[in-house]
Amino acid sequence: MGMDLHFWLRFSGVDRAPLGAWFGWKFSEAVLDQGQYQAAIRDGRIGWRPMFDRLSEDGMHWGEAREAVDALVLATGYRQAPAFLASLERDGRSAVASQRGGISRSFPGLYFVGVPWQRSHASATLRGVGADAAHVVSRIRRHLS
Repeated sequence: MGMDLHFWLRFSGVDRAPLGAWFGWKFSEAVLDQGQYQAAIRDGRIGWRPMFDRLSEDGMHWGEAREAVDALVLATGYRQAPAFLASLERDGRSAVASQRGGISRSFPGLYFVGVPWQRSHASATLRGVGADAAHVVSRIRRHLS
């Protein structure tokens, strides 16, 4: 009918349906940088710091240095269970496992965006991540107010 698959996924509502939650689907895909992000960092258009070593309830840690944060959003490009989240576990559940719709249930102020099946089929795609990001931002605003 002259329209691509992405049109029909949006039109039919499949992109907004929480199929992952209904069926317990979890997928992990890599995010590829074909040089544009590395160039933006190199040119100073994006601020960059080394990845922190670990997280705790009192902030992010780089060795002995610590920075307190009110909210932290882990966005596309991270592994589903990165080592720096290992220190955040409660009741035998990891920080990632305790999130629902991108909002941590165990650690106030911890949020996720771009997680496959976060809220819908399209969550980890460019066409779908915006709706999840808007949801997470509304929750961050509530948390910070």
